[in-house]
Amino acid sequence: MSFIKVFGLITASALGTAGTIYGGHSVVDYVKERNKLKGRLDLAEYNLSNIEAKHRQAINTLVTERDALKTALDKTR
Repeated sequence: MSFIKVFGLITASALGTAGTIYGGHSVVDYVKERNKLKGRLDLAEYNLSNIEAKHRQAINTLVTERDALKTALDKTR
């Protein structure tokens, strides 16, 4: 047998047994689950980023308001 045929048989055998590596699920199931988890992680990171941006906006607004009030108070002295 040529090297390619032997390598192909070994690869096919490895892929055939790979299904039992992940708790009896196939590699395809493992990849689907991993992709689903990756999608959920991406969504969580996106939502967190939006919340952080909104908080930054609110903080900046409060800082601006505080500075304006300090300036107004200083002018009354």
